[in-house]
Amino acid sequence: MFLPLQHPPLALVKPGISLFRSRPHILTTPLALLLCAASISSASLRAERVDAELLLLVDASKSAMDRGEFRSLINGYATAMTSSQVIDSIQMGGVGRIAVSLSFFGDGPTRMQGVSWMSIGSLSDAQAFADRLRSLAEPSRSNVRFQDAIGPASRLFGTETGGPSNGFESSVQLIEIAAASRPEGSAGQNRAASNAALASGVDWIGVTLLDENSGKTEAFYVNNVIGGEVGGETPGVNQAGFGSGLQSALAKSISNSVGASAAMTAVPEPSSALLLISSMALLLGIRRRA
Repeated sequence: MFLPLQHPPLALVKPGISLFRSRPHILTTPLALLLCAASISSASLRAERVDAELLLLVDASKSAMDRGEFRSLINGYATAMTSSQVIDSIQMGGVGRIAVSLSFFGDGPTRMQGVSWMSIGSLSDAQAFADRLRSLAEPSRSNVRFQDAIGPASRLFGTETGGPSNGFESSVQLIEIAAASRPEGSAGQNRAASNAALASGVDWIGVTLLDENSGKTEAFYVNNVIGGEVGGETPGVNQAGFGSGLQSALAKSISNSVGASAAMTAVPEPSSALLLISSMALLLGIRRRA
């Protein structure tokens, strides 16, 4: 036999006092965890998870390269990105995908990003990116300096480096520069700009030097531009030129940076969905014990 639930007379209940106030601690902590997890999950749904984000940053300043050299570089990138060397490096990661974009410096302030962010995890993805590369028109030339461009370039990674979301999230942000000459500005100015980019969240700044006969230019980049570390590996300067070795040099540079990130992300991070499930289990467990 069930007895009806007896409520106190309404006159005895003080205004503003809940009848269910006796156990306020039961839901507070789990519910907070649940709401937090739901918030994380919602944010994650808006961005695709990848192992790394790679920005190909090309020196397109007036003194860097002529029209034929620019086209050679773009074709070299297209071939490098579709090479087995690069695809294998990408697929080593825990997710097996990276996000890639190409931008210019020395291009004018009104245009920086040449190819917007794309997800690459297979040869067909890489071929789609290569097709976009080959369709690029040569940028207009100006004298935007590396030290002025590296900050805006860093923010293209999105929320990881203090910029607006780019649609992807990862543990590793990589910049690979292709340059044919020493950047303008003093050594101290370029080093300060590079250090600021690294401090903002960029993990790796490497260089493919297209002037293969200039030891002084290479030394300048080594001392004042490259930096960072990923998975115990540090970036360097690859010597290339615009000849037959360009594609292999670009493939080596890209695969080195992506391979380092893949080694670091071989075990995927716990997903936000896992956090949500754990929070819900905690909530149910506490309610049952109560």
